[in-house]
Amino acid sequence: MQIGYFPGCSLTSTAREYDATVRQVVQNCGFELVEIDDWNCCGASPADAVSQELVLALSAKNLAKAQRQGLTSILSPCPACHSHLLQAQQGLAETSPHRRRILELIHEASVPAVTLRHLVDFLYRDVGIDKLKATVVKPLTGMTLASYYGCLTRLKAIDMEDRENPAMLDEIIAALGATAVDWPHKTECCGAGLAITSTQTVLRLAGDILAGARSAGAQALVAVCPLCQANLDMRQAELDRKRPCPFNLPVIYLSQLILIAQGKSFNEAGFDKHLISPRSIFQQ
Repeated sequence: MQIGYFPGCSLTSTAREYDATVRQVVQNCGFELVEIDDWNCCGASPADAVSQELVLALSAKNLAKAQRQGLTSILSPCPACHSHLLQAQQGLAETSPHRRRILELIHEASVPAVTLRHLVDFLYRDVGIDKLKATVVKPLTGMTLASYYGCLTRLKAIDMEDRENPAMLDEIIAALGATAVDWPHKTECCGAGLAITSTQTVLRLAGDILAGARSAGAQALVAVCPLCQANLDMRQAELDRKRPCPFNLPVIYLSQLILIAQGKSFNEAGFDKHLISPRSIFQQ
């Protein structure tokens, strides 16, 4: 079964291990990813700061390209990209004041009709827990993990069953044989968007999340956003300088975790690209 694929800028640059492992996991689950031809940046934060119209047009252009390829659904593993594609879809709704202008900008006569998925709701709804569990050849028994949704998965993104206390990612982790800890920071913002403008705020937010995961007994954080993963991974060195005991808490992508459970090696999962190595937790 085919599904369109929008990797976005981060997955083709700083988060290449996320891209590579998503592709493998989706294939192992019986789906074929078809990358959108000549896709362009969704706009993300830089375009948001310039013009709402620009953001809508950039993402709407990707939807139009997917429709011209005959794609009826799109998987975008980055929640920021996914959120922008959703915003574009809503911005082209019949009642939207932006509809006419955006359609003119992307040279389309009608609204591209595609189903949009992030990795979490794709695995949960399209693949399904039972089918995902059937791909597991090396259960992650005894592993204790903190599922980290972040903030963008809740804001015009994942089709969640509960936006305040979601359990979809926890159920996916359980299907792999691991245990998802109960902790209060699973949907808290890590502050990645404030990296330049307010570094101290970022350190406080990231520190609270890492401390919460450690207090709950997690061996690692499981992330589904390239910005969250990078932020929580690289901030630990600076935070540890002010702590009596270092966090040393690996921040791994959900797709990497699944790939290990599907029998792939540490190197095949791309863990060598992480600052905090998760090697020890997979050797126990």
